[in-house]
Amino acid sequence: MKIGALVPARISSKRIPKKNILPLGGKPLIYWTLDALLEAEAFDDITVSTESGEIAEVVRQRYSKQEVQILNRPESLAGCNSPLRDVARHYLENRPGLDFMGFFLPTYPFRKSNKIREAFREVLSGHALRVESVSEDEVCSHDYYYPCEGGASRFLKGPPSYFRYNSSCYLFFHRDFPEQAYMGHGFNINEMAYRLTVDWREGIDIDTEKDLELASKAVEAPERRLKPIIGSERDGWTLIGPKGLDADALFDHVGKKRLSNRSLPLLILDTATPPFFMNRLGNSVSRIQFTTYRAHTYLFSNKEIHKTQNGQLIPSHFTQSRAVRFIPSPLPGEPFVEKFDAETLTDYDPFEDHFIPQDRIFLLDDLKRLGLQVDAYEYFPTEINGPGLEGDR
Repeated sequence: MKIGALVPARISSKRIPKKNILPLGGKPLIYWTLDALLEAEAFDDITVSTESGEIAEVVRQRYSKQEVQILNRPESLAGCNSPLRDVARHYLENRPGLDFMGFFLPTYPFRKSNKIREAFREVLSGHALRVESVSEDEVCSHDYYYPCEGGASRFLKGPPSYFRYNSSCYLFFHRDFPEQAYMGHGFNINEMAYRLTVDWREGIDIDTEKDLELASKAVEAPERRLKPIIGSERDGWTLIGPKGLDADALFDHVGKKRLSNRSLPLLILDTATPPFFMNRLGNSVSRIQFTTYRAHTYLFSNKEIHKTQNGQLIPSHFTQSRAVRFIPSPLPGEPFVEKFDAETLTDYDPFEDHFIPQDRIFLLDDLKRLGLQVDAYEYFPTEINGPGLEGDR
């Protein structure tokens, strides 16, 4: 059985120009991925697919043709909305002897060679048609909101569900299954699929300047841990935040008028990265069908999203901050949770049931500018360098 590794690397990028070859930790970004792939010693072929002579030259400065091949990609597959499945097909058409392929975007610099070997083992077992990575961090369905006139509304109805997002850090599939063709062969989304859990470093996807800042921090301090969590109470609300947060100043910023109303949430929202559509709820049974109709219409308002799977086309939406949030303090005798009846989950729930007006919403970036937010994590170096660091090839 032969397996290849495809590294798609366009030169154009709207948010960060030439990001695939920008410097990170003293070497071009694409080197991080190629170093990890070579170190894994799992592939019969490693190929960079690009339309750019500049990227090809950067690759050749470090890697021989025996180590890494370069496949010239046609301009028709080099646009920002070019479907990655078509890029995969182009690669497989030019590598007819491969049975499986791995798909590795250079924007994930912190892959681990031992994880690649783990995926390779499962592919060789014959049990997996796909291997894909999921985050180690579970997020709550009630934390996702989309903007609407006069405020924001929650994506999902029903009780809170925890789920992980799909990461493109590691992705392997049989050459006959470059997309969700397995469903047409009678397999559901969980069958013949092995999932690799990725840590916070592996899951960093450099798409914005904020991502690049986090990646630079991860190079210098590969380990992180949550700061102690502090709960502060005032006027019937509990403010949860990391140690070092000035709770009194944040309560004062919210103001007594807002605090006096406990019937509506107080939200601290940040831009959703990754977007909501990358999340996988539960295992075999999901409540994703209970996304509100308005939310689904908003999320997929651009018809190119399904065609290209380009997350950058998803309209801007939000997640409630996990680091800093306001929770109504329970009153004596209040039930811990309200009773839930699944029969109430219909597409005809009143819009008002999920709507939060603008004056109850605070943006995390605004709080940062005002000095009312602190990082929830502390970062520190480790004596053992992670794969991909200089000298670890």
